[in-house]
Amino acid sequence: MIKDCNVCVRRVTDPRVWSRSDVYSWLESMRRSRDVDVDADRFRMNGKALCLMTRDMFTYRVPRGGCVLYADFQRRLCRAVALALHCTVVASARH
Repeated sequence: MIKDCNVCVRRVTDPRVWSRSDVYSWLESMRRSRDVDVDADRFRMNGKALCLMTRDMFTYRVPRGGCVLYADFQRRLCRAVALALHCTVVASARH
């Protein structure tokens, strides 16, 4: 169970381990669901690189919608960190 928590769920939800393809998929989903007009070529990077970006960096790349992208990304990142912390605590409690 802990292994699933750290590997399977992490791959889907943890932006820190996203590939360039995952970033592109996220941008496409944001384009469809939030009507953000984003040029994916401005985000040729993996999730680790996105983690280093500030709100200003997002809005520089997407003047209309950068704040929406940044907020959504930060929500996903916070959830992933919280899940990783939870999994660590549960694993520690079992030993």
